[in-house]
Amino acid sequence: MDSIPSSSRLPPSLAITRRQFLESHSAAHPEVPARSYLSSYAHYLPVLSTTHATDLLQTFFRLAPNFCDQKHAKILSQLPLPPGPQCRCGCRSILAAVEGKPNTFVVRDAVSKNNHLTDDFRSEQYAALLKLGNSARQ
Repeated sequence: MDSIPSSSRLPPSLAITRRQFLESHSAAHPEVPARSYLSSYAHYLPVLSTTHATDLLQTFFRLAPNFCDQKHAKILSQLPLPPGPQCRCGCRSILAAVEGKPNTFVVRDAVSKNNHLTDDFRSEQYAALLKLGNSARQ
């Protein structure tokens, strides 16, 4: 997991393709739960029929057969844990600064440094690509 460069990014097309598939499926057949083959990064490991279970299983058992799984494991390992009641390290102020901001996360770059990351770029990109796709179908 440490061999992944910090500047690397997941291609947004993975999330957008999955979201488009799930929305189309839900609109066409709302009574049938969607089990997306497209949504899985590891098609050969369909644990519990969901991507989330597959990703979590691979993270906990340290199975990372491809780049997407390695990146997902790295993101999960960098999520900040809530401080305990005896915490005197000053991390409460870092976490409290994010409480009033929706869609804002604390990202640990290092042990002593934190950045706030706003997760709004995917929604704008998804809306633009969905509009482009709908106009191309007409």
